[in-house]
Amino acid sequence: MPHEIVKGPKSRVMIRVNGATSGLVINLANVASNTTVSLTGAVSEEIVTSATITRVFWSTANTGYWKISRGATSVLELGGSGFWNLVEAGMSVANTSTGNVGIDLVGTTNGSLVIELSKDATYSPDPG
Repeated sequence: MPHEIVKGPKSRVMIRVNGATSGLVINLANVASNTTVSLTGAVSEEIVTSATITRVFWSTANTGYWKISRGATSVLELGGSGFWNLVEAGMSVANTSTGNVGIDLVGTTNGSLVIELSKDATYSPDPG
């Protein structure tokens, strides 16, 4: 289950998954950037308190589909291929936004998925 998480402080997070995936869980702590450096040089830790799904790109082979969960709650099942820009539509998938992100590819071993998360975070200490 090859996957990659691209993240930065005070920014969106991209999760990219390719191929056979079963039981992948992205913990919210893993989407936090480790540190933020302010203009004064002060270092602070980012603590992600919630994250909502704002964009999704996906493709699957045959009758397969991607199942996205937040905690124990299934929030999306995506088959075929497509792009869903929830920001443009003025919404997000915020169900159980404090839950970890679960990702499964069901019914096939061929597929690609990119999820964009918008995260809410606090900083200790706040970099300003």
